Amino acid sequence: SLNSGEPVEIEWTVTPVKEGSYRAVFTIFLKDADYTVRVLEGINSTLPKPFPGEPRGLVNLTVICVDRGGRSLPNCLVKIYDNETGGLVASNLTDVDGVVTVYNLKVGIYKIEATDGLAKSSMVLQLYRNTVVKALLDKLSLSIKVTNPGGRPVDSVLVYVRDSQGLLRFAGLTNSNGTVKGYGLPAGNYTIVLRWKGVPVGSYSIQLTNDTELSFTAKVYRLVVKASYRGERLPAAEVLVSSTERYGMEEYAITDGEGLAVFELPEGIYEIKVSRGQYVGSTEIELRRDTVLEVK
Repeated sequence: SLNSGEPVEIEWTVTPVKEGSYRAVFTIFLKDADYTVRVLEGINSTLPKPFPGEPRGLVNLTVICVDRGGRSLPNCLVKIYDNETGGLVASNLTDVDGVVTVYNLKVGIYKIEATDGLAKSSMVLQLYRNTVVKALLDKLSLSIKVTNPGGRPVDSVLVYVRDSQGLLRFAGLTNSNGTVKGYGLPAGNYTIVLRWKGVPVGSYSIQLTNDTELSFTAKVYRLVVKASYRGERLPAAEVLVSSTERYGMEEYAITDGEGLAVFELPEGIYEIKVSRGQYVGSTEIELRRDTVLEVK
């Protein structure tokens, strides 16, 4: 209950979401009275700045270049520009861990560009403290496994990977498991060519959109030459295998203690000559699968 002329104090808390001038209207209904009181009040709202006060000092920026698989990319060129003036502030290459750090930058807004010469990444960053960012380059990995038609891994296959413009993006030899891996390939269309000792043994077209593992078949077979004379194994014999279809393609070996010599060859027709001292034996074979051949 209030006496006549007694002041009333009422407090509201208003939280504006934008800066500006507002008008607040409050209506008070008095119980057991036939009138109301309306209060109009102007409010000028100013929101706090993103930083406590004017930012000062110098800060460091670390950029990590990675591909889409999260792998670090060394030797990426990182450039930092003043976003307002467009002026180049700093540039450097990432180290073996894909990292480069720029020291003593002024607080402000910067544009960061990273490239390995093929793929490119760009971002705008408001820098107000020491910061680490990742520059994502659209690069992928490609793993290729080569086997012969029998499923046996073929090593030392030369693998060429060319893009849709014919540019060589990767080349490597398969290991003992028949596998070779390439990293840092941009997404796109590629042609893969397999060569065995200079002979084409396969060509394929692929579309690369993610880290990918592929298996290809190369018509490369194992030829085991078994040298014998009068029913006995012939160790230390010279074995010469010559292609009758490809000029200059020859393989040479000496038989082991069991009279065996092993060759890896692309499919085709071959002449095999075995000699030791006065003994000479020869034969011809059409190689279409892994084969053990006795030369008497």
